[in-house]
Amino acid sequence: MVLCGGTVIRRPTLPAVTTLPPIPMPPDLVKAHAYLDALVDKAYGLSPSCTDADRVAHLFKLYAEKVNTRK
Repeated sequence: MVLCGGTVIRRPTLPAVTTLPPIPMPPDLVKAHAYLDALVDKAYGLSPSCTDADRVAHLFKLYAEKVNTRK
């Protein structure tokens, strides 16, 4: 329900997470992402077979350590 200029507009209820079909990336962009992921993996000593989730978790861990040392 949305209040708009004093008028109540009822909207259908949607699930909290609504998934849309993925929009495919152009092949050149996919290659660029893979190349950059490999560079990040090498720079931070991660396994070449690590997942995106592993990579992000590692980078956030390093970030948290860096931020916490500044206090």
